[in-house]
Amino acid sequence: MFNVTNRRDPAKPLSALIVRSAERIEYAVKHVRDPKAVAQAAREIKVLEEEGDAVYSDAVGRCFVSRGRPTRGPEVKELYDNRACAGRVRGCTERAESISLKNS
Repeated sequence: MFNVTNRRDPAKPLSALIVRSAERIEYAVKHVRDPKAVAQAAREIKVLEEEGDAVYSDAVGRCFVSRGRPTRGPEVKELYDNRACAGRVRGCTERAESISLKNS
């Protein structure tokens, strides 16, 4: 759609954090009847979310200093989309925790 032919940092590490978070969500859902397992997954996801926040913050800062010009729109949109996805991961975790507590 944007003719982006390669992904640069920080899109790669943000994407990797999203994948790791999705794996933890999968674990939480599989163990939804075990509140301790879900709580542990939620703690791990929180750490991943904080790592994502740090990568995102650094990335946005670099957009305005790299090569003396702001990064083009599609690249910024890609960062935003990855960050928005990472934020939604936390919402999934909170729902899994709620379901787990209700069913324990």
